[in-house]
Amino acid sequence: ADDIAAVFGALGAAGGGGNTVFQPQLPVAALEALLLLRNLCFHADAKAHVSANPRAIDALVAAAGAADPGARAAAADALLALVHNGQRIAALLRNGKRAARLRRAA
Repeated sequence: ADDIAAVFGALGAAGGGGNTVFQPQLPVAALEALLLLRNLCFHADAKAHVSANPRAIDALVAAAGAADPGARAAAADALLALVHNGQRIAALLRNGKRAARLRRAA
């Protein structure tokens, strides 16, 4: 339930298994939602709300492994903004399945 298809499924993103090279790019609405989430991660007041939502963190981790290079860059920017002066988020990303997914995306 935490793969890119489930996270962006409501927005109409195409998912799938197998080779990510042949997966289609994210739809425009999904990419714009990801960019909006990225911008919220840079805002000091909104950062706490984003970091308190585990689905938002899972969406960013899933987007870090997307086939779309723009989505990967936006997710990496957002995660970096959350980790900056955010020890709780750094600990969340180091533990559990999120760390394994980030290692696979790298």
